[in-house]
Amino acid sequence: YLAFHNLSISPILEVGDPEVILRILRDNGGRGVSFLPYYAVRGALERGELREVSVRDFQVNMHHQIIYYKEKWVTDEMLEFIRIAQNSLM
Repeated sequence: YLAFHNLSISPILEVGDPEVILRILRDNGGRGVSFLPYYAVRGALERGELREVSVRDFQVNMHHQIIYYKEKWVTDEMLEFIRIAQNSLM
């Protein structure tokens, strides 16, 4: 999307913890933008602490990985989760 519209983003800070990102957004007086999953921001949106920005024609492709140690014992429940995830993500 960005490349198609000749746009780019130059991040000034990269943080991996959604709670830290939310705190940074709250504490900077509305001078920040982040891309977070809805579940991570639902409460802040409902309380009016954040504002959602919809971008027309913007599509997100996410990569999902399930990693486990092959030599370690895997429960039937874990195997079922892996099977369901593989069928729904592919």
